[in-house]
Amino acid sequence: MTDGEREELIEFLRGEFYEMGEPELADFADYTIESAKGRFRAEPRTRLLKMLDAFEVVIALEDEATFKWTVGQIAEATDGAVPSFRILATPDEGTADSEARTFELQNQSDARSDLRELIDKIRRDGLDYTSGFDK
Repeated sequence: MTDGEREELIEFLRGEFYEMGEPELADFADYTIESAKGRFRAEPRTRLLKMLDAFEVVIALEDEATFKWTVGQIAEATDGAVPSFRILATPDEGTADSEARTFELQNQSDARSDLRELIDKIRRDGLDYTSGFDK
């Protein structure tokens, strides 16, 4: 994969972050390298990996499996005494929609697995375009 192709993926991810309502993840200031000589923009491969890692965290936060794992950890830490949970989407401030709504989490395990596989391949610089990421 060339640096130009990495830059194209970076721009695609930035657009996705904005669409997802996560503009702070699109900010290049978060993908810099600090050294004794100052702060520098990371090279494309490093920036892409950091952005994909951030994307995986966003998906994990919305993953039903993550929620269930967390509830299990609470149960373990509290000798099985786990309160029941309802997930509420907070209302947007400044809009007419002031009622909190419940919503269902989606199972993102397959997407997270594919994303981690992509990240690993980029880390190894052995990206195989035939591995099924075009599902």
